[in-house]
Amino acid sequence: MRNLIWAGLALIALPAAGLGLWLRTQLEYPQYGAGR
Repeated sequence: MRNLIWAGLALIALPAAGLGLWLRTQLEYPQYGAGR
């Protein structure tokens, strides 16, 4: 049961961490996002 909770946390935390890192790069280095 505990493994299921950890798996759920990982599924939520990993994309959230990736999104946070992406947002931080967009804010700190806006020229990288200008090519899109």
